[in-house]
This record gives sequence, C-alpha cells and structure tokens, in this order.
Amino acid sequence: MTTCNKWSAAALMSAALLWLIAPAAAQSSMDAFFGNTLLMTLDSGAEIRMYIDPDYTYAGVSTDGSAFGGTWELKDGQACFTREPATHESVCDAYPGRQVGDVWDGTIVAGGMPITLTIVEGR
Repeated sequence: MTTCNKWSAAALMSAALLWLIAPAAAQSSMDAFFGNTLLMTLDSGAEIRMYIDPDYTYAGVSTDGSAFGGTWELKDGQACFTREPATHESVCDAYPGRQVGDVWDGTIVAGGMPITLTIVEGR
C-alpha cells in the first residue's frame, strides 16, 4: 500500500469511527433521563410526566391522563421534541447534561404557562 493510500485508509477509518461515536456521545449527555421520569409541575400543582428513551422516542401522560409521545433529537446543544401526531412545532430546551434530582424552570409552549421541571429517579 502506498503512503497516499495508507493516509486515505486512515482518514476513512477515522471518519467512520467519529460517525459511530457521535450518536453515543449525544445520548450520553441525556443519560439522566433514560429509565427516569421528567416531571413537569404547573403552578396549579397539576403534573405532566414524560419518559425519554435512548432510541430517540419519548412518551408521557398529560394532566388529564391522556397519553402523548413522539421523537427527540439533539440540535445545537438542546434536546428537541417532536410530538406525533404533530400538534405544534418541535420544542427545544437545554436538557443535555442534567442529572437526576435537577430542578429548573420552563414554559409550556401551548399557552405559555410556567412550569417546574424535575428529573425524578425511576418511572
């Protein structure tokens, strides 16, 4: 193998390795959510529970007990959730890097209501 071919093969292998590692790294930044519950509490005390899975899907139970779900992806350092069937545009938030027990404030897209988000251990 010539020096040029050796470099080409090495570059190709490096690119393939990065392609394989990138999704795993993205998922690892969301590890705290897998197997746990994202609890969203409204000012009224009503709760929405969401379960985020490593296969880029999520499911949840709304305040009225109705089920919802869809897919998620990481975009520009944020987790973006697309509901299926689509009821609104994707919702993005700075979820990556959070840990079980973290609590932060947010806003529900539909209606702009403030919520408190908590990662609760278990489902």
